[in-house]
Amino acid sequence: GTQYMLRIARQWDSLRVPATLQLFDAAIDEEGFPFVCRALPEGANIQRQALTTGGSLPIRDVLWVMDNVLALLEQGHVRGLAHGDLRPQHIWLSQERQVAVTGMGIAELVRHCHENPMRRPDALRYLAPELQELRNAPTPSSDIYALGVIGKELLEAEARNPRQGTHVSEVALLLEGIMPACHASAEARFPDARAFRLALRQLTARLRGGGPTQARPARTAEATTSTSPAH
Repeated sequence: GTQYMLRIARQWDSLRVPATLQLFDAAIDEEGFPFVCRALPEGANIQRQALTTGGSLPIRDVLWVMDNVLALLEQGHVRGLAHGDLRPQHIWLSQERQVAVTGMGIAELVRHCHENPMRRPDALRYLAPELQELRNAPTPSSDIYALGVIGKELLEAEARNPRQGTHVSEVALLLEGIMPACHASAEARFPDARAFRLALRQLTARLRGGGPTQARPARTAEATTSTSPAH
């Protein structure tokens, strides 16, 4: 388990896509526990941000976040990597609209632990049906399911309480477009992250006349680090 975690951390870091956080170190401490030291994500996770606005995010932010996460998944999946524990707490959005994903590689380590955090109700609803036994390894399709549920929840919240400028018909079209990702059967979902991303971009082009809004350049700041022990 220890060597596996270190190998996975380095493999995700090798992708060099915007949503990954810089890896500073991955090693074993003096007591034999593995640790990963990455740059801290800026901003707040999307669960915290959504709670401050009635459970939703602006449509443009939902699409931007999903596009960036799918870009990361696309690169990871072709290398045989699966996140395995995608949920709103693991997706961060900064004021500059930079997206970061945390928690890569943890799912495989904790699958057989008694205190598995994936057993909590707030995590289980993002777990694909084929992983409900919690003994099966995560797959690219289970990542697609998790992100689909995240997007569905955010869009449904926006439809219930639309902010100024939001058209409910647009939300309904987007919900219809991402529903294949949420299908209980893995065979009925988007075949891969690339197909899911393309479908979202096509919907965005129909609604807005262009692709997802580009992020502004991030502020220059000194790198900060976070040490995440895995016990």
